[in-house]
Amino acid sequence: MNLLTPTSLEELSAAITAHDNAVVVGGAVGLMSAAMAPTWGSVNISLAGLGLDRRDGRQVGAMVTLEALERGGLPGRRAVLDAIKQTATPALRRRITIGGVLASVPPGPDLSVALGAHDAYVRVLGAGGQIAWHPLLRLGELAHPRVVLEVDLGVPGPSRFRRFSGHHRGGPSLVSVAARVRADGTLAVCVCSPPAPPRLPDDEHDSADRLVRSLVADIGRELGAGIRRELTDIGRERGAGIRRGLADG
Repeated sequence: MNLLTPTSLEELSAAITAHDNAVVVGGAVGLMSAAMAPTWGSVNISLAGLGLDRRDGRQVGAMVTLEALERGGLPGRRAVLDAIKQTATPALRRRITIGGVLASVPPGPDLSVALGAHDAYVRVLGAGGQIAWHPLLRLGELAHPRVVLEVDLGVPGPSRFRRFSGHHRGGPSLVSVAARVRADGTLAVCVCSPPAPPRLPDDEHDSADRLVRSLVADIGRELGAGIRRELTDIGRERGAGIRRGLADG
């Protein structure tokens, strides 16, 4: 097994170009569990030498662990914090990276949904060596190979995350839903029912899935009422100030 550790984005791009079947590890380790074990190839490329383990405000390197995000605090992003707490176990969150969750195929539904509700962006090294920011919810549309380098945590605001699991009409179901109160008071809702990618709900898709449609409606009402009753993460005064600032900006 050959492990390459580039120390610049140029070296990373060259390594991916030179090895068509190379496996990116580090920021793309998935959930490091029996259900989503890392895949090793004959040539593996580590992101450990690129300095992607740092956080600068709302911008987070792909190698930042979920534990570090949880410990560092996520003001104005309660949904993201709740999704992190439902990902794997505390011991595994010390090793799981945000890039690993988002770069896995399919991406981790809980964290992707929570970030999607906050209009998060990802900085991606794409095929051909192009580096650009893309909306997180469009990540699955990008051609392979692609490497998640950085995550912009998106717009802050009161938010909530819920995961629903059980049975619906005799079949197993798993649906993750997150909602954020926008500056104008409306709800931004994101939903994922694996293996489909996370998305914003709309009538065209959700009319074909009554479970998703009903849960989106229920969670929207539940989260909207709960958020307006109690802004637990950022406090009433600070929450109002953020919303005013977003509206003014």
